[in-house]
Amino acid sequence: MACLVNPPFSRKGTPPCRIHARQVDKSSVSRVISGKAELSATMAVRLSQVFDLSAEAWMGMQTAHSLMLARKHLAKMGVGGTELAPA
Repeated sequence: MACLVNPPFSRKGTPPCRIHARQVDKSSVSRVISGKAELSATMAVRLSQVFDLSAEAWMGMQTAHSLMLARKHLAKMGVGGTELAPA
């Protein structure tokens, strides 16, 4: 069972949720997921400590998403240079 919304306290000796132990604020995660905020390096490090994925992987996903949004925006404006670069 994922622990993204439980309060940061233990029940009957159960260790606190790992996401709370790493001080990952659920509203911050929600803003990133909904696209209202970009993932910060600090949040990427914290998430890497909670989930089995490196901070670099988290930042790579954020960068890829940001570039995709920028290309879409430029394409709507009719600006060139919106093609994907080779990996």
